[in-house]
Amino acid sequence: MGNGYVCIVSFIYRDIVFSKANRYMGIKLEPGSNKVLLKIKNLDKLTDKQLRISLYDSGKKLKQTASTNILKKPKSGRKYIRRDKLGRRRVHIASAPGESWANRTGEARRGLVYRVSGTDKLIFGNIVEHAAYMENGTSNVKPRPAHLISIRQNNKNITRYIKNRIDKALKG
Repeated sequence: MGNGYVCIVSFIYRDIVFSKANRYMGIKLEPGSNKVLLKIKNLDKLTDKQLRISLYDSGKKLKQTASTNILKKPKSGRKYIRRDKLGRRRVHIASAPGESWANRTGEARRGLVYRVSGTDKLIFGNIVEHAAYMENGTSNVKPRPAHLISIRQNNKNITRYIKNRIDKALKG
């Protein structure tokens, strides 16, 4: 994902164990249950697909929330007078520590990315190099954690996406 900031988010659904060895525990088959057996064999593929879809939906929501928070005004940081490309004076209000960073050029906001890796990992980050400094802070600047704020705001939604998709796969 380039040299930018990367935040790896792993999700665990508490009611279902996702390791392949444990997916079949507790299931007893009776004679003449070929249809059930077929469904159990495909459960692995069904749940994997639904997990990937739910993580994709979660990444999309995280990116949307982070972008909304970055654009949200008013910020409560320091005011700066800067000049735009045409030389006009503009007032820019920076973000305070703990807020999502303020949108100045839009480059970091447009650099928000997510990727699903396997069935248990969502990578949510930014491809712009200076996003890591804004997110984590430096020795002179305190952090403005746009990614972390987005994850905290969507924690319940992500769990719900995963639960709904797994339920859909199990109901088949």
